Order: sequence, then structure tokens, then C-alpha cells
Amino acid sequence: MREITLRDYKILSELDKNPKLSYNQIGRKLRLSPSVVERRIKNLIKNRIIKAFLSIINYKKLGYTYYSIYAKFHNINEEKREHIYEYLKQHPLSGQILRCDGRWQLIYGFFAKDIFHLNEELQKFNDLFGENIGETEKIIHIGSHHYYRGYLINKETSRPSEPFLGGRENPVNLDKKDLKLLNFIRSNARISLVDLAENIKISVDQIRYKLKKLNNENILMGYWLHLNPKNIGLQFYRILLKLKNIDNKAEDQLLTFLNINKNVIRSNRVFGSWDLFIDMEISTEDFRKFLDFFLQAFSDQIQEYETLMIYEETKFTFSPLF
Repeated sequence: MREITLRDYKILSELDKNPKLSYNQIGRKLRLSPSVVERRIKNLIKNRIIKAFLSIINYKKLGYTYYSIYAKFHNINEEKREHIYEYLKQHPLSGQILRCDGRWQLIYGFFAKDIFHLNEELQKFNDLFGENIGETEKIIHIGSHHYYRGYLINKETSRPSEPFLGGRENPVNLDKKDLKLLNFIRSNARISLVDLAENIKISVDQIRYKLKKLNNENILMGYWLHLNPKNIGLQFYRILLKLKNIDNKAEDQLLTFLNINKNVIRSNRVFGSWDLFIDMEISTEDFRKFLDFFLQAFSDQIQEYETLMIYEETKFTFSPLF
């Protein structure tokens, strides 16, 4: 665990709510000089507490669906395992790569146009690594809520969530420069307008116009701070749930409960072996307390559950590389 001060937590909290805030804006909020803010953010990045500043891109608007595969390894050594991770990390359609302890050892996902597109990519993967993969489960992502990290400064009892990402969407067509712009901001939300203009070969005013258009068309939905919880003394846990007796009222109660718990960072409705998963950044002791209370509070709605400890998130992005 890296040494982190209250001042660092306050800066992280501001970035968590809006990763695009400038050094000046954060400084004014926290009564710090911009140079102090800049130095501390660079140290947080250097110490791998901040992993990335991501753009929340509505991939459904661009004609994609996201699929996750939960897998066990089979007959594998460390070299082959790293080869698999590197293949997935470099794959333009991969979204998230998780190394796990529990029933599953690997969770990875692909953005795909349809089930046939997904099958093509999985076949390529299996041709290369099929002998090293045992049991698998596939799920389709329906919709996700991402929550600001209330635990960073322990201030608010409820939190505004990031925009809901999911549901039915009518795909839109973007030109090549729009897609190139999305490629640059998907994993670097803080990149400057000047750098974007230089890389895409258009004016700063055109960049502003395109970003405004992407916002208005509900393609660019917000921004997400990608943290490494282990470096601030927390663990990454996922709870997989099979639900029963769930209607709109019960679902609203469940989502309200998750919003109030400040260590919940994501809830995702899915189709497949489970109906919902919950991601948390939390200490092991507090996770056990949360789980006991949660299972009791929603015993009428929870049919089955399992938990995973994620010991490394190798990749996370909200869209494919276009």
C-alpha cells in the first residue's frame, strides 16, 4: 500500500466526480495551488493509484453489445497465462480483463456487433488458447450503473451515479474523425483540446463542436476515474447474483441500497447464468459485513450468489478501439 494523505483523498474525490477538472479548478475547490494539485496527481499516477482517466462511451449507440466470458484455466503455466493476458490486452474489441480468485480465474469481455461477430472472435481465441481454458460461462451485459466513490472522503450519504449505460439504443453513424476522436479520449479523458486537434488534424473549434455533438447524441456520457484499490489498502470484490421475485419496486429498493453503500462502484444487469453483479472496492473485513447484511436484507430477492476477489484489473475501457 502506498502512503496517501487526506489531501490526496480529497483530490481523488474531486477527480472521481469529474476527471476532466483542471489543476486550477481542483485547487480553487480545495484551497490549494495548481502546482501542488499537479504534483500530487502526477504522484498518484506514478504510484499506480490512478490507472487512467476514462471516457464513458455509449457503445450501444455505435451498434455494439458487450459480452463477458468467465473462465477457468486448464493445463497452463505462467508463460502461457501471460500470453493470454497480453493477447486480450492488445485486442481492439476487448473491454475488461480481470484476474480472479474463486470459482473463476479469468474474466474477459468483447464488444461485438452481434452474436455471430462474438462467435468469430471467440473462435480465434479458442484456436490459440483453447487447450488452456476449461469451464466457461458467457453473459450479455444489459445495463450498468457506475457510482462515485463515496468512501474517498466519507462525506455524502447518497451519491449521484454516472449515467445509466444500457437499454435499447438506435445506432448512429459517425465519420472517421469522430471515431478517431473517440479512440483518443477513451483511455485519456484529460487530453487537451490542442493535443486532440493536432492528432486528428482539425482545428480546436472543430474538436469542441465534435465533443458537443457526441454529448448531445448521448454517445459521450461522462468520465470515469480508473483506480487501483490495492494501492489504497482496499480489495476489488464482485458479487454475482441470481434473482427472484424482482419487480420494478424491488429493483429500485436494491439500487437505492447499493447507492447508499459508498464502497459499491458498479452494478450491472446481465443476461445468462446470473441476473446482476455488484463491484466493490472495500476491505475484506467490511466486505464480509456488507455481504451478511445484504443477503439478509434482500433474502426474498436473492436466489443464488457467489463472490469473487479480483486481484488485478489488467484492462478496462467503455468501448472498442474503432
